[in-house]
Amino acid sequence: MLWGSSFLLRGRSAPESASSPPPPLGSPDEASDDEVAPSEVRHIDASELQPTIVFDDSGDSILVLGTDSSGHQPVQVSRTAMILASPVWKKIFERHWNENGTAAIPLPDDELDAMHIALRIAHLRFHELPKKNGLTIDALLQLSVVCDRYDLVKLVRPFLDLYGWAQCHYPDTTSGERCHPAWFFVAWTFGYKDSFQNLAKFVVKRTGLDQRGNAMMDSGQAFPLHMPPALLERIMEIREATLTAMLDVLYDILDDITHVYVCQVDESCEQKCRAMVLGSFISFLLESNLYPVRRAASGTSLSIQQLYDHANAAEILTFESHDYAEMAAHVKRTNCDPAKATADTFKHQGGLILHKKCFGAFHLRSKLRAIYSDIDSVVLPSHIQHMDEQAAK
Repeated sequence: MLWGSSFLLRGRSAPESASSPPPPLGSPDEASDDEVAPSEVRHIDASELQPTIVFDDSGDSILVLGTDSSGHQPVQVSRTAMILASPVWKKIFERHWNENGTAAIPLPDDELDAMHIALRIAHLRFHELPKKNGLTIDALLQLSVVCDRYDLVKLVRPFLDLYGWAQCHYPDTTSGERCHPAWFFVAWTFGYKDSFQNLAKFVVKRTGLDQRGNAMMDSGQAFPLHMPPALLERIMEIREATLTAMLDVLYDILDDITHVYVCQVDESCEQKCRAMVLGSFISFLLESNLYPVRRAASGTSLSIQQLYDHANAAEILTFESHDYAEMAAHVKRTNCDPAKATADTFKHQGGLILHKKCFGAFHLRSKLRAIYSDIDSVVLPSHIQHMDEQAAK
């Protein structure tokens, strides 16, 4: 179970008259192309069925949920309640209904607990629902899948608000808490446009690759199977383009350090200055696994955020040259005790010359900042249109 409560156990077994094996399952050949058809399943022996859960004492239909691996769960439902709850369920019943008896309809593609919530709402069994904050993010995702598949948003969304099932998982992109990629499908299904857009900005910067080259959050979270259409592809496209631009900056700077004058202070210090800058810059690339092999965006596991943070935190050492005559004059001029002199004593016209601007001339951080602050949106117009339509239901 995806949540800790035992509310599913409160469903009652069907009376003996209703607990006999369901009639043969409807043939999938009856499904038309524009309808949602139950998946084709083999004939199920009565011994394989779990006890029937009753959602309506006078229910006139049997659904068979689950698979061989999860177990086959018969549920007794009201055809009328199902038809009123969902236009998709209406089509399914119209296709499979048997006027001479109960229609046994296989629905093996749905997660059981999520389907039970939807059926309890459709049959007004509100006292059996999970209470406030009673769903995990994974359970909420599965409920969203069921609502999307059977067009149940209008029926179910009031309970998300009433019990806070969604609110407790609302992403906080400022702190990074609850920024789970499963929220994308939840928001897409129920029309939570603002949180969808905010999460998209957060996630695109924090998407890296696992050892197999598949997308994953740099925190280690995997992307769920269910994602809004084209969203993950768009995230990966933006990651590819942004990281490519950032890596080009890094490798261009590496080439420049090697081939152009580095020292901006004193030409006589060029060799020492270049060696100091080049060595520490290569150390930064090595620590990020970007050298000696020059990585493409598809060849590094780093996210945009990780590369940006690593570059900003990199300590690029620069040369310090000394004018000893000026240092001696500074001691004499300031009456400084030579025994107590430190490097700080000679900074700022004291004979110690810092070469920080020698690396600063390459403008690493400002170039990366310009790319980082201009990342394209991963949200497509089709996503916005769909969420507006869902919110209006």
